[in-house]
Amino acid sequence: MVMMLGGSFMVRPVAPSARMSAATSPSGAHRSVSTCAWPKVADARAKGDEELIKGIAEGKRKLMDLRFARAFRTDYKAHEFQHTRMMIAQYNTVIRERQIAAGVSNRTMRLAKRRAKAGLPPK
Repeated sequence: MVMMLGGSFMVRPVAPSARMSAATSPSGAHRSVSTCAWPKVADARAKGDEELIKGIAEGKRKLMDLRFARAFRTDYKAHEFQHTRMMIAQYNTVIRERQIAAGVSNRTMRLAKRRAKAGLPPK
């Protein structure tokens, strides 16, 4: 470790255990890193349209809560950002796949969303 004391640099010895990376054990073997399960597209495809829309809203709310937790420096799991974004993307993809299968064009859907947002009845 290099430290600066009074304008000059001083090298201080560091214990070997402090130099090891977080992913290695004292024996030198890598420890197993537990991973959380990624959302599966098959799970999203098994859900109904209303469940997907509700899931997207819940996911956006969860992202907002995670952003607040990060901003206020409270405990949160950083990997949940990516998992939640992936879940939202999968749900949107499944919804769009179903629209394509029904023969609805992208332009028609954009117009319908705008009309619904403005409180107008669909054409």
